[in-house]
Amino acid sequence: MTPAILLSADFDETITLRDTISLLFQLASCSALKQQQLEAQYANELDNYLKHYEAKWMCASTTGKSFDSTGLREFLEGHTTMAARTVQIRPHCADTLAAVDEWKIISANWSKDLVSSVLTQSGIALETTQLIVNELKLDAQGVTTGEIDVIVQSPQDKAQWIDKV
Repeated sequence: MTPAILLSADFDETITLRDTISLLFQLASCSALKQQQLEAQYANELDNYLKHYEAKWMCASTTGKSFDSTGLREFLEGHTTMAARTVQIRPHCADTLAAVDEWKIISANWSKDLVSSVLTQSGIALETTQLIVNELKLDAQGVTTGEIDVIVQSPQDKAQWIDKV
């Protein structure tokens, strides 16, 4: 019997053609013009979301519902999904991951949502347990606090994770 194969791979510049951490910094520090464009887009999307939400709320059988954090979280996740569309993975990456019994991505990238979105948009089915990635900490409302939950920082950290899995 052939033993099961576990493939462990880094994300940035291994799975992807280019580094994506810089993309996250770009999202965080847009130029003034781009910031204005993003704010206008945000206001437009928020307006559309609130109109849709209000219509759903009016149809609800119970009264007194307030703006739900789940809806806001879904809205914010949409921005990560849009950013992920600009990231290309390497040729045959999806085929390689599909060919092994089990795989994990171990990365110092600090957005599990971005990594997951890139893979999903590339047609790669995954469970979040396959991603060993740093993550932005969220408050009770699901908004980032600016802190990063660091679980992978160095090649040594990656080696320790490989030993664990």
